[in-house]
Amino acid sequence: NQRFLFTNDLFGGNKEAFDTAIDKLNKVDSIIEAKAFLSSDIEKTYNWDLESESVQQFISLIERKFI
Repeated sequence: NQRFLFTNDLFGGNKEAFDTAIDKLNKVDSIIEAKAFLSSDIEKTYNWDLESESVQQFISLIERKFI
């Protein structure tokens, strides 16, 4: 399940952090806002490798939401 993968790989197994991030992403109005939130709050907090497959999949799902 992708939710489990993202929680473990991207949020250090912290389900609450994952749920909070998804809740905030669901409230933004554009992909620009979503990416700004990710880069300012999430990527640095969880030390994401932007080239990793998990990060790429997560961002791809977010982008699809706004298409």
